[in-house]
Amino acid sequence: MSSDFIQVVNESLSMIPLDLSEYENITSVIITDDLRLVDMDKVSSSKGILLIDNNPVITTHKENILVWEINFTEITPFLLNFKLSVLNKLITKEVLRSTSFQNLDRPSLEDKNTIIFITGSAGAPRMITDILTSLHKNIHPIIVVQHISRSFDKRFVNRINSKGKINAVLVSSSSQLKDNQIYVAPADYHIEIINSPKGFIVKKSEGSKVNFTRPSADVTLFSMARLSSLIPLVVVMSGMGRDGREGIRILKRENPDTVVIALDEDESPVNGMNREVIKSNFADYVLTTTQIISFIQRFRA
Repeated sequence: MSSDFIQVVNESLSMIPLDLSEYENITSVIITDDLRLVDMDKVSSSKGILLIDNNPVITTHKENILVWEINFTEITPFLLNFKLSVLNKLITKEVLRSTSFQNLDRPSLEDKNTIIFITGSAGAPRMITDILTSLHKNIHPIIVVQHISRSFDKRFVNRINSKGKINAVLVSSSSQLKDNQIYVAPADYHIEIINSPKGFIVKKSEGSKVNFTRPSADVTLFSMARLSSLIPLVVVMSGMGRDGREGIRILKRENPDTVVIALDEDESPVNGMNREVIKSNFADYVLTTTQIISFIQRFRA
């Protein structure tokens, strides 16, 4: 399916009436989620226009944005923004791994074993708070690893609870993961996810610092990689350094169902953690904070 979708995109590109060199200044591409549902038997073309199930794929070029759109009235479009580097790969028809097309064959994130993991460092607390307090209930368990000081971790959790609809707690020892609950790594402790007869458990540990920090996203991600039944959704926000990159590499290797979102660099106060994931081609999606909220909220527990 992924290769079929790439074929659709390339066919759409080939039908753009303008010379592709005119797209050098484009900074993002918008494509509707409907294209992820493409059955190649329903792909055709008429008078230079790509059709999917007889619905035209409308290609437009406006200022610095390229748009592919299908107007299925029964589907609410979900927009994905791609960076200029990704667009360049599309235009030159090079390897498309750094786009979101890799996730087309993956199981639904509505699976009961889905866990949402969010991590960040400098510049991320307010953005993570905005994401968490915008979510509604009926959500999968959420794990948060924010590089944080002892004087701030409780305030971070209290702020989430004062503004949001989903309860947040600092991981104290070990707890069974439950839907509609946010589990935040306490300052100076790692947290790991383990399996049990009753389900997944989150526990804290006092191991050495990893990537010069404790808690470390890599530690949690390594533990998630050991759980074959888990379907992870990983979100990497603003932050210095590269914590999370190696953990995501291992997690994707061990669990191909992993979906990774990296914060759009244009919106990131500090481009480190998210940039490392993007440039390593581990990001399935590069999204703004608003888009991350919409993405997470689509998958109900």
